[in-house]
Amino acid sequence: MLHHQYFRLPEAVGTHATEPVATVGGEAIRAESFHTELGYAAGKPNENGAFDNAVAYALKKVIQRQLLRNAFAPDEVAIEAARARMRQRQVDTARKRLGEDADLTMVLNPWESDSSFGRKEAVDHLLTAQAMNRLEMSLPDRDDAIAYYESHPEEFQTQTVVEARVVSARHVAEVQDPRVHIAEVHEDFIAEGADRDALFEQHRDPIYGLVSVTEDDAHSPEANPVARVAFEQQVDQISEPFEHRGIWMLVWTHTRHEAGLIPFEKVEENLLERLRFEAREHAWTTLSARLLKQSEVTVHWENLTQPEASHQGR
Repeated sequence: MLHHQYFRLPEAVGTHATEPVATVGGEAIRAESFHTELGYAAGKPNENGAFDNAVAYALKKVIQRQLLRNAFAPDEVAIEAARARMRQRQVDTARKRLGEDADLTMVLNPWESDSSFGRKEAVDHLLTAQAMNRLEMSLPDRDDAIAYYESHPEEFQTQTVVEARVVSARHVAEVQDPRVHIAEVHEDFIAEGADRDALFEQHRDPIYGLVSVTEDDAHSPEANPVARVAFEQQVDQISEPFEHRGIWMLVWTHTRHEAGLIPFEKVEENLLERLRFEAREHAWTTLSARLLKQSEVTVHWENLTQPEASHQGR
């Protein structure tokens, strides 16, 4: 949740600005920078129709960035080197995913046609690296990921999951008795040598069809009979016909995946990426908060506050 650490938003705050939105340590933050950051917040209104959260997020972010820029001032050589590394990472990722001989025109085009493409991200990367150095922090490595995995097993615990197939008499002709029909289908399913896959395709319920049921689904007070029956049966078991919401049906429990701990190897890459993201965010916010105490920051509310008529018509 975003806390208004730097400011309290006035009434009728807007999302449009053409003049600088703040001055940080004598450096003006252009409206364009604010709008770019606002785009990351999606510029979506709160539940009450106001834009407080999006505006507060964007303002806080551009102020933090300027505080760090004033402290470290990355030069053009460093920025271009960071952009080049980002470009190469995208190329390497694309080749890994698409193959060495893949056409990478779509990947390379924005880098080659727009000299500013990736610049903001490159600057942020440099500022974050400097912040981590100042705070004597290092990025988490594989050992850190293993330690986190072992100390937070609840995050990687899976529930038992059952996959089932549902057939019904939902679309039988009006002259047919749906209960008789589903009883006949049940006999076909349990007959020796029955081709259950073909029978399922012939009689599958158009709404339930294939269902995946967790233990929580099956044991919830609001659980429907389909979930309960599917979970309680053995694998390859066919239920007796039952009625649910006026429809006669049966459930074929197809597969079961027992609860267990996801192997570290399957979560390693995503976990390490998450821990590194969190470390960078911590460095960014911690150091910018320290720098704020030493800096003069002015938010130009007059450039963000909409006239009453405009605010009401938004």
